[in-house]
Amino acid sequence: MDLCERKNDLVVRHPWELARLTAIRSLLKNISIEERGCRVLDVGCGDGFISRELFKNIDVESITGIDTNLTDEEVYDFNTSSNNVTYFNDYSSITQNNYQLMLLLDVIEHVEDDKFFLRDIAKKYIVDNGYIVITAPAFQILFGSHDKFLKHHRRYNRKDLVDLVNHAKLECLASGYFFLSLLPLRFVQLFCEKIVRNEGGKQTGIGRWNHRKWVTKAIELALNEDARISLALNKFGVVLPGLTVWAVCRKPLS
Repeated sequence: MDLCERKNDLVVRHPWELARLTAIRSLLKNISIEERGCRVLDVGCGDGFISRELFKNIDVESITGIDTNLTDEEVYDFNTSSNNVTYFNDYSSITQNNYQLMLLLDVIEHVEDDKFFLRDIAKKYIVDNGYIVITAPAFQILFGSHDKFLKHHRRYNRKDLVDLVNHAKLECLASGYFFLSLLPLRFVQLFCEKIVRNEGGKQTGIGRWNHRKWVTKAIELALNEDARISLALNKFGVVLPGLTVWAVCRKPLS
């Protein structure tokens, strides 16, 4: 979750966020990492949900979350409440050339110079043959008021993301999309913004999700099935579009 969407009394997570967590777990199953020796870096960790939940049943050596938008108070609170992740808000606090796995989950769209950013952090913090998992919002045609609220600079299609990975001198092992079912909803939302409401209305984000747990679970299960089908077909070369684009890449030997 982006920090601007964070709500202090958050009780129920948005189903999109829960389904994305499951989809990322599926992507990680295809990465050959030695769990007990794996050091994980979650770049742009936001409120820390992913870093706390993703590796609960995976015995990695360490997990570090970094987000320069975290306040010192939030860093202290997160580190106090989490027993499996260490959080920072300053890159000088983390060790260079130390991590076997980097997560860049809905981060690069926030960075103005995404090419320099990806190449720089991969060079500085990932060991040779280390992996990077990237997700981002898909398709520039879908750029709207919610992107502006979240301070996105752009959205990506698959080619854009692969080109970005190649520019960073990384090897793209696999790429694709998930959440096909959300595309029609996104188009409807944009229609309402541009034609009906002219991009009006207050933006709050997924942190304001307050529906009943059974509603959340039903939507989460539907999105899980959506992502499962897309990822399964992707292995056979069938790439379905979706609201999220992803890439799994590796840093080659120097």
